[in-house]
Amino acid sequence: MNIFTTEEASKLLRIDKRTLQKLAQKGYFPKHVCGRVGRKYLFKEEALIEFIFSKEEVA
Repeated sequence: MNIFTTEEASKLLRIDKRTLQKLAQKGYFPKHVCGRVGRKYLFKEEALIEFIFSKEEVA
């Protein structure tokens, strides 16, 4: 299991780092995908990819 920083995850998703941070702050990602350590958000690679390609509804 790989853990990505916001910068690494933004490169994978090809979106701006600040956009990804705002999505994480607003709770767009489920807890099994994204977590917060101090001021930083960390993303589980496999869970992030699965979430992006799933048809999961976001509340």
